Amino acid sequence: MVISTGEIITAEQIDRENLLDGDSDTIDLVIVKSAKIGTQIVLIGANDRDAGINGKIVNYTLIGSDAECCQLLSQNEGSVLLLTLKNPLDREKKDLYILNISATDGGVPPLTGYTTVFLNVLDSNDNPPVFNETEYLVIVNESLPVGKPIFQIQA
Repeated sequence: MVISTGEIITAEQIDRENLLDGDSDTIDLVIVKSAKIGTQIVLIGANDRDAGINGKIVNYTLIGSDAECCQLLSQNEGSVLLLTLKNPLDREKKDLYILNISATDGGVPPLTGYTTVFLNVLDSNDNPPVFNETEYLVIVNESLPVGKPIFQIQA
């Protein structure tokens, strides 16, 4: 029997039990219905505490039936996400979009984490007042005291 002693050096720590770890399971956002196509909302990317490729986010995906409103772009190696409006918003038809984002790491097998974005659409002042008539004719008595109302209209 041969007994040897030596030293083992670990180059990287691998812990495949770490699922993707975002700061929260849901994100609440607000956007006005008059937001233009191309409007971007900045989001912080997912965190994966694993080392090496196991901890590198290689893919983000926008999923779900409401995903048609937006596009997801990844920047700075996935640390920043841009949620970009790709279709006009119609608050009268839909005032809340529920968007699911998946983040997948580069491990083998890859692990995926999820977060839900609640995109609330706010109303905007986009309808001007409309008067009942285009012209009004008012006859004012010359003895009417100063400061008294002479006519009332509604829009």
